[in-house]
Amino acid sequence: MSHKRQSQPPSRAKGRTRGHRAEAKISRRQFVRNLGGAAIAAGAAAEGSWSALRAVAYAATSPAKELSVALSLGPWNGSVEYLFKKYGEATGTTFKTTKAPYIEHYRRMVQAMQRQDASYDFIVIDPAMYGTIFFKNKLVTPIKEIDPSWKPDPNLIEPHIKVGTYEGVTYALPIVGNTQLLFYRSDVTRAAGFAGPPKTINEMIEVNKKVTDTGRPFYGCIVPAKANYDIVYTSLAYVKSAGGDIFSTDSGPDWTIRFTSPESVKGYKAWLSLRPWSSPDSANVHWAELMNYILTDRAWGGLTVAAQVFQIDDPKFSKVPGKIDVAMPLIIDGGSGKPAPILGTWSMAIPLRAPRKGEALAFMKWALTRENQRDFALQGGIAVRRDVLTDPALTKDPKNRWFAAELESSALGQLRPQMEHWIEVQDRMVPYLQKAFTNEMPLVAALNAAAKDVQELLDRYGYKHGPLQLAKE
Repeated sequence: MSHKRQSQPPSRAKGRTRGHRAEAKISRRQFVRNLGGAAIAAGAAAEGSWSALRAVAYAATSPAKELSVALSLGPWNGSVEYLFKKYGEATGTTFKTTKAPYIEHYRRMVQAMQRQDASYDFIVIDPAMYGTIFFKNKLVTPIKEIDPSWKPDPNLIEPHIKVGTYEGVTYALPIVGNTQLLFYRSDVTRAAGFAGPPKTINEMIEVNKKVTDTGRPFYGCIVPAKANYDIVYTSLAYVKSAGGDIFSTDSGPDWTIRFTSPESVKGYKAWLSLRPWSSPDSANVHWAELMNYILTDRAWGGLTVAAQVFQIDDPKFSKVPGKIDVAMPLIIDGGSGKPAPILGTWSMAIPLRAPRKGEALAFMKWALTRENQRDFALQGGIAVRRDVLTDPALTKDPKNRWFAAELESSALGQLRPQMEHWIEVQDRMVPYLQKAFTNEMPLVAALNAAAKDVQELLDRYGYKHGPLQLAKE
């Protein structure tokens, strides 16, 4: 029995003789996935304008009508959700958002990713804290697996990209450029006879001596030392500026403990040297309480996260609007010679089983264009692009006086260890650091006790490391 191939309709037959399928249908996801370089090139040519991207990416198809996203509650939510709204107005997409406080969000995301939940198209995460759990175990999708032609825009600040990159593979793209800044009262600084903010620990001590008035009371540089990850995060800026670190490397494979090294001890001593001028309740102070001291005219300043900058000129929060400025974290005298701000970037990642990966990535790339990052900044977001933080039209506005310090801090931003059990390491360090802060234990004894606990953890999980070198006075 012979089988004759049915003749093709003229239009299809003609299309195939040209080497392509004139009417072949592709899925919306595949279309977005295949955009790659064309969309990026068009966006660059129009300086990231949405109109150019839309012309390429959405002329022949429409994006997903709904994207499901999980967020942690934070001061940046309004600006992130503004981008959802703007994207929705342009494309007809709606966003189904699930929000939770930080710890609950973290637990939900870890559990959801480990069971390969398909509920979310993308998630907004704190990769420096727990991203390695997702990256190492491939629970989220590499960006290039969705779009092989993807390359980071050269205007994206590189350290914010590195936070979402593990072993050379980028798994998450930044959305909130959170980092550390030194908030301070510029008027009080000038009144005390200083031309500008202190740059080193020794200069900070001199400022503390001049501005502290325990009779009011009015404190100097507040040191947040609450018994949670804050105490590790804040003190690490001093340790790294001194030339120290937690481990020998930020991402392995050598996990030899270094927070007992002479350089690290120098950094911790510098951190503790600020205690005499901090508030009496510093051992219970979190970033929010630190900022409240400054906003309510009870302290000169302190090192905290950039995300709190939007309160400084708002009369609803501040008793001293226009009088608070920001600067770089302090340099440790005799250390590395430069500040070492620790990044707190929030990033967008696409779960392994996300149902609409291409559409999620299309939004993520759109959100990072110059035009949309600029609008994001105008809505109170912390931009992750150099050309936004240096935009003259924005920087001339006094309310954006923090942009220069934000850019410098981001560009010098330091990673926390990219290890799967980093949260457990912190949990081992926290009680000892607080005991050192409250003088319940001498610093060296506290660091050595913490090191022994962390070493036991490393051995339990099979991390490679060298011999433990205990700290010395």
